[in-house]
Amino acid sequence: MLIRLDRNSVAAGDDVEAHDEQREVDGRRPLERFIADLVWDHYLPAIQGGQSCWVLRRSRKGEPLGVVRIRYDRFEGLQLLHRDSSDLSQVGDSLFFEYAAQQDPDEVFARLLATP
Repeated sequence: MLIRLDRNSVAAGDDVEAHDEQREVDGRRPLERFIADLVWDHYLPAIQGGQSCWVLRRSRKGEPLGVVRIRYDRFEGLQLLHRDSSDLSQVGDSLFFEYAAQQDPDEVFARLLATP
């Protein structure tokens, strides 16, 4: 399947290039593994201070799927809001990563759960 990716910029210098791209992926691939590979490939950049938090959405203004934790260029996990979003075929053909800076991922996740 073809999946479209986009993300927020993390700093002024990060605005130089567009962040939207498309990748061909196996729809059966676990979402968490796919995101770990995006971190490994530096699609989701390292930030000064080490820890970053991203809200994973279906699109720029779309439904939140979960929270991504990154520390010093290492993927530390994905907390999903719904268990039915565990592989790529279940999330659709578009993903957007909303930068939540260095907020505590547990607090961001709790706020998303509390939002109707």
